[in-house]
Amino acid sequence: MQQRTVTVDLPKQLLVEGRDEAEFFKEFLKYLHIELIQVQGYGGRHNLGNFLKNLVDVVGFDRVESIGVVQDADLSAQSALESVRGSLRNANLPVPQTYLVPSSGSPATFIFVMPNNSSRGALEDLCADAWSDDPAMHCVDQFIECLKNVNSSPPENRLGKAHAHAFLASRNEPDVRLGIAAQRDYIPWDHPALANLTQFLRDL
Repeated sequence: MQQRTVTVDLPKQLLVEGRDEAEFFKEFLKYLHIELIQVQGYGGRHNLGNFLKNLVDVVGFDRVESIGVVQDADLSAQSALESVRGSLRNANLPVPQTYLVPSSGSPATFIFVMPNNSSRGALEDLCADAWSDDPAMHCVDQFIECLKNVNSSPPENRLGKAHAHAFLASRNEPDVRLGIAAQRDYIPWDHPALANLTQFLRDL
């Protein structure tokens, strides 16, 4: 497994699964005019524990005020929550009781499970919800339904990703990567679907 580079440059740490998510959140923070948050990719849920153990040993960690961890629910938001809590506990960090609520102790820790702290899915599902008002999503829905009718659609737990990627194919500069989509201003940051994530970032 490739070793993740771990640094502490700012007092607030936002840990996300990978590079694409990191680019997405960097753009979101710019939109919100939030500074002093360092975004780092930890290389997927199975590497979070190792990343956290390395993080607490980095020079400057004593200046960290808060840590936010974002992880995809995939099949179960509750399972993802417990997985993150276990990784924090194993790194001897404070452990929040549930989503969005900060832990006691220092540094404060927060957890957000994509897409909405309750449903299964991932960041793509959240973006698909944010694009729901765009006329192109009607075409995307018809496309996905057509795939289902010919038994060629992705499994149910991957449909959010399929919706998101199909929607991005409709843009002037199509690209399936959400980080690139964020940089091209294809994300409606003020959509109500992103309200809880916005609050999470502001509370961090």
